Order: sequence, then structure tokens, then C-alpha cells
Amino acid sequence: MKKFLTITASAIALSMAGSALAQETVETERPAQSDAPAAPLDDADSYFDGTAMTSGNQSNITQYSDGNDADVDQSNSTGGNGYAEIVQGTPSGGAGGNSASVDQSGSGANNALIEQKSTARSNGFSPAGEPTRPAGRDTADRSDRGGAVQLAVIDQTNDAGSSAEANDAVIQQGVSGVAGFANEAQIAQNGSGNEAVVVQGGGTNHEDGNMFSNVAQTGTGNIAQSKQGEADYSNIEQSGDGNEAYVDQGDLFGVLGRTSDVSQNGTGNMASVQQNARDAMSSVLQGLDDADSAGNDAVVIQDANAVSVIEQNGTGNMAQTEQSGALASAYVDQIGSGNDSFIRQTADSTATANQYGSSGVSDILQSGEGNSATLTQTVGSSLERSLIEQNGTNGVVEVTQRGTDNYSEVFQLAGDMNSAIVGQGGSGNYSTVTQDGSNNSASVSQNVSAPMGLPVAQ
Repeated sequence: MKKFLTITASAIALSMAGSALAQETVETERPAQSDAPAAPLDDADSYFDGTAMTSGNQSNITQYSDGNDADVDQSNSTGGNGYAEIVQGTPSGGAGGNSASVDQSGSGANNALIEQKSTARSNGFSPAGEPTRPAGRDTADRSDRGGAVQLAVIDQTNDAGSSAEANDAVIQQGVSGVAGFANEAQIAQNGSGNEAVVVQGGGTNHEDGNMFSNVAQTGTGNIAQSKQGEADYSNIEQSGDGNEAYVDQGDLFGVLGRTSDVSQNGTGNMASVQQNARDAMSSVLQGLDDADSAGNDAVVIQDANAVSVIEQNGTGNMAQTEQSGALASAYVDQIGSGNDSFIRQTADSTATANQYGSSGVSDILQSGEGNSATLTQTVGSSLERSLIEQNGTNGVVEVTQRGTDNYSEVFQLAGDMNSAIVGQGGSGNYSTVTQDGSNNSASVSQNVSAPMGLPVAQ
């Protein structure tokens, strides 16, 4: 039995407080979520299938055209095996300034593959200048290569012994005979059984320039994949064991300038990012620098110029943000355990969800323009449930839950300039607000002081 309050408003201003009659309540079925995107690339070890590897260190280098550099440094100790292969350019690719470097060390096995295709300048993208790098990265002048450089660096250390699983690292730039210039990819692995695959470009000769990708893995059994196109930026940093990060920024013609940051600290965290629109931005942080997290999942699916930020610290949290349309923005911040946040937006909506307790569930669905929704489940709360659905324009919803086993529903069905503010404290409260029409205002306060923004009826 929950204490419940149901408010239905149509073209009126309404404010109520307290709990109402006690009776059985029926919670709305949770909206269906899209499946997480499939891994954009093959597993790293598949790139080495059929390769005849011998004991000890082995390197194969093939270079075509002119201006190519290749550096392989293998210093594996007794029992360690190192395999490195660098292939740069194609006979028909034209001249260019490729550069590649592999550094492998330790008592365990490391496998590295770098493949850089031609640097022909057929796409009209200005080859002048350097790849875009984050602050503090290497900015050494490589103008001696005519601005057409593709730089690939793999640094692997495996000190886990000969019986440990190998580290696998793969970089492909300007693949399938497609042009490429001013691209940079870096993979650094320290541990064992880590897998990293970076593929930049390869769709058409219009999608080959100014790409930057960085993967840094420390620990055991981490997986990172990054696939992107023209002028895209991807950064994946993993510290711990069994973390997975998948970034797919596509290689669509005319779509460029996407940015993705994934940082994972802990064990068994998963992040999947898919961005198909120009200038889209995504940031996923799982685990703070000084506090490990475990078993957190984050899925971001974006279209149009969306901005999504997901930060999770704790255990077993799930966040999924789906944005389709123009200029959407979403933010999810979960600190605690077992929280589940799902946001789906269309058009230029904005949403914020903060879950600081445990086992909280929140859904925010927005369809229309100018809508804003904020959900906060405070520190110490548990088993809170919130559903916000906005289908009109310029609607505002604020929900705050700071107790146990409270349930809130807010439906803005249609209309313009509707406002709903809900505050719940204590335990076992139930609230439903339905607004249809325009200029409606609703305030609900259950076992808390009046929500900010509207007074509570006396």
C-alpha cells in the first residue's frame, strides 16, 4: 500500500500538497530501450589469425612509395614473444609521409599490427598542419613530411610471464586503399590480455584526414575499439580489469568533427558510444581517479548535434542515453549502486538525471522542442522510481526524491509552457501529474517542505 496523489490539469494552474487516499497503485510499464550497438570492429586477435608466429621476437615491415618511416623496438625478456608488423602505403597510393613506431617489452607476449594506406591528397581537405591533439600531447613539428603525415604508435608492456594471455594492438588508417593524411593513432598497453583496435577512415576518399585516436590500457583483459572518420577525435583510457569500451563514430561522407571521451577505472565496466552526426560530443566517466567502480554499463546512441555526459561511480549502475534530432543535450550522474537511468530525446530537448543513492530507476522521454527535465535522487535514497514524459514544447519538469520506495510520474501530453515540480520524502509515496493543454502549473510535496518554484496549498 502506498500513499498516492494524482493530479490532472487542463489549462489551469494547480498546486497541492501532502498525501492523499491510500489505495493500491499501478505503475506505468517502463519504456523499451534500444539494444546496445554491436561492437564496431572485429576482435583484436582476429587480425592475427593465420599469422605464422615464432618464439622470440618477430617483425615484418613492408613500405611502398616514399617518405615512409618505421621503428620497431622489441626487448622482451626470457619467455616473452613479440610480433610486430608494419605495412605502409600501396603501390598505387601515391607519395606521402607515413610514420610508424612499435615498442614491445616484458616477459609476456605482445602482438602489434600497424597498417597505413596511401596519403594521396584527392579529397580537397587541406593537408596543411597537424592532427588535432588534446592539451599536453606530443606536438612535435612534422612539417618535413609535407603535412601529409600519418603517425601510428604502439607501446606494449607485458610482464605477466610466458603463460599469460598476449596483448593485441591494431591500428589501421586510410584503409582499403583510401587516401589519408594528418592522422594520428596511439595505443599503450601495460598488463596482459588487453585488446585494442583503432580504425580511422576507409569509407571514401572524402573521409580520411585529421583524425586522432588514443587508447591507454592498464590491467588485464580490457577491450577497446575505436572506429571513426574525417576530423574525428576519440580517447579511451582504461585502468583495471575486464573493462570494455566501444566507440563507433562512423565514416559517413560529409559527417565529421565528432568527439568521444571514455574513461574507465575499476572492473567489468562497459561503455558503448555511437555517434553519426557532425560535431557530436560524448563523454563517459566510470570510476573516479581515486575510487574504483565495478560492473557499470553506459550506452550512448546519438544523432544530430547532441551532447551527452555520463558519469558513474559505484557498482552495477546502468545508464543509457538515446538522442535523435537537433541540438539535444543529456547528462547522467550516478554515484551509488544498482541505479538505472534511461533518457530518450528528440528535437532540441535537454535532460538531467542525478542518482546518488542505490537501486534508483529514472526514465526521461522528451519529444518536442525546448523541453527541460531534471531528476534528482539524493544521497541515501533507495528504491526510488521516476518517470518523466514530455510531448509538448517548452515544458519544465523537476523531480526530487529523497527517501525510500517513492514513485513519481509526470506526463506533459501536449501544449506549451507547462510546468511540474515534485518533491518526495519519507517512504512509500506515489504521485502522478498529467498536464494537457498550455500554461499549466503543478506542484506536489510529499513528506518534504514545499518544492522550489511553486507554493504548497494551505
